Amino acid sequence: MTPTLIPAFALHNHADASDALVERVERLLRAAAPLAERHSGLPLPDDITVSLVHPDAFVDLMAEHAEAGGHRAAAAFVDDSPERAALLTGIEGGRTVMGTGAARSWPGVRAATALRLDGSLELVVMPAALSATRATDRNLTGAFTHELTHLAQLQGWPTMPWEHLISGARVQAAGLPQDQTAASQYVFEGHAQWVQRNAMVEYCGQAEVDRIDGEPEPSNLLLLGQEQLRDRRGPYGIGEAFVAALHDLGGHDLVLRLLTHPDQLPTIAQITGTDPAVLAKAYADTAAG
Repeated sequence: MTPTLIPAFALHNHADASDALVERVERLLRAAAPLAERHSGLPLPDDITVSLVHPDAFVDLMAEHAEAGGHRAAAAFVDDSPERAALLTGIEGGRTVMGTGAARSWPGVRAATALRLDGSLELVVMPAALSATRATDRNLTGAFTHELTHLAQLQGWPTMPWEHLISGARVQAAGLPQDQTAASQYVFEGHAQWVQRNAMVEYCGQAEVDRIDGEPEPSNLLLLGQEQLRDRRGPYGIGEAFVAALHDLGGHDLVLRLLTHPDQLPTIAQITGTDPAVLAKAYADTAAG
């Protein structure tokens, strides 16, 4: 892939952050951008909106993210379909779940991607969380690489984070077990974490997503927020192992083929019940055929 220019970052300081912190965020985003592009194999958007917000605004943005995602998933079905009706009915519950989770986890969140109801995307940063977690420059660069990867993914696959809702609605309508739902979140997050881990090897010589040798220990708040990232048996870990196995077999081309063909995603039952190398080999063989 031919590298592109560093994106134009439009920073909006809604958190009364100091000029020094705003400068720090922009500097580290500019460091993370080429890492995300190089290790994901995906081009970044030319223009990226970055919002520095207070925790209460973050909670509202995550609730809006869930609502916007529900509408995006529902748009995959015709107006009078039972699948569309079920997805629209579930939007309010999704808002509540996402908002409640954000209210509990915000101190450990260094950055997040938010879909707005108007269809725009924002990279969200909370100065209060950066202070609470004692996030270092290298630590933040890794987190920004992860979120920039999500923005790049969403350019090529706008429904990626909600493909499990689309698939789940079809599975429910067909009366199938819910573990037959497409494992989009495993792949979406696993790919971004795999990119982050490889980028950190280049950036600071350590394949880490939280602790970095030679730097102050992160706070317990950060470690709590990163618990799911360190769990190799959780969705992030399983997804990352699957993406790594795909890359071992076919490089970026094979990984990106899956990212742009949501109809070929493994199911939750397959990705949780099959060795990642075996599942990746099966997908590679199918792609070659």
